[in-house]
Amino acid sequence: MMKRLKESLIGPISLITLCIIVMSAVMMQGFLVWQEQRILESRLREKATFINNFYSYWVADSLVHKDDVALQQIITRLEQDPEVVSILVIDNHKEVRYSVDSSKIGTVWEDPLVNNALQSGDGIASTTKGNNGKALILVSPLKTQGQSAPIGAVRIEFTFSSIQNQIYGSMMRFLQLLVGLLIAGVGLMILFFQKWVLYPLFVLKEMISSLNPLALEANFPETPDEFGQVHRAMNDFIIRIKADYQNQPLPGTEKAGQERLLTEEILKAFLPGTRLLLAGSNNQVVSDTGESSDAGTTVQAHLLDLITDKAFGALLSEAFQQEGSTMRGAVTFQDKLYQAIIWRIPSSQPTSIRTIIALEPTAQK
Repeated sequence: MMKRLKESLIGPISLITLCIIVMSAVMMQGFLVWQEQRILESRLREKATFINNFYSYWVADSLVHKDDVALQQIITRLEQDPEVVSILVIDNHKEVRYSVDSSKIGTVWEDPLVNNALQSGDGIASTTKGNNGKALILVSPLKTQGQSAPIGAVRIEFTFSSIQNQIYGSMMRFLQLLVGLLIAGVGLMILFFQKWVLYPLFVLKEMISSLNPLALEANFPETPDEFGQVHRAMNDFIIRIKADYQNQPLPGTEKAGQERLLTEEILKAFLPGTRLLLAGSNNQVVSDTGESSDAGTTVQAHLLDLITDKAFGALLSEAFQQEGSTMRGAVTFQDKLYQAIIWRIPSSQPTSIRTIIALEPTAQK
């Protein structure tokens, strides 16, 4: 029983619950990833703004004083940042003054971003996609006091790969946590589902199976929960069944009455003027037409208690022994003489009347 309930209830409910949890988790994770990516990209742009405002001044000062040692120290500190891919220092003649690639030093660097920064004197940050993925290009003009035009520019390329790695790591940790929560959640759900749903259903099934159809009792416990409402409905149903059963006639009563009336009518047609005694299977007299009555009356007396004549008793006993045979003889019944005809209906016949006695009055001696 428990296994059948598990297959019919726990499976679909578990699947629906898992789908809801997974969909909710995916939507929540998507929102968190989007929010985290925006925060990290905003932090990267803030870093670029800081470099544009502060580091560019130190690089410009190093170029003015031709202090290559200070310039190298500044550039080295910037290159230690894991988000920095490359750094180029370009003078106002567009010649590369510093690059990790020594082959680029002294060459002319043609770049629209560098040209715009040298002409406008404002820092430029632009997002592009290269071979290494998404990147942020910062071109910061190098300005010094007393000069209106920039003396050069520093071009720094930032990568978004570190941001993607952080987001990927967060997603993996979230997925691991989600799997653990799903396993624990499904286990707890099955445990409590068995306790709160399957077991009450099993008890309800056993209570219904133990009902006695002949003595219905509304004894289902009416608890305040949902199962209590089901039990209350079952009690009401049992009460209605009992009321309907009590208001109905006993099984076979109507049919037995019809058989009695039909038998009386047939016998009166063939044996007019006779007194009829009809008895059931327990030898209770169910009808006695009397001497002159037209309709039979229910006597509910035992046939052997009414018969005191020995000849009548012997004839009746012989009829009981030879079922289906007609017995005839003179008898005395209630101090009157009759010519009796007795027929014991065989027990194989499906009828409520088992013994038929027709008493034809005879003249008194």
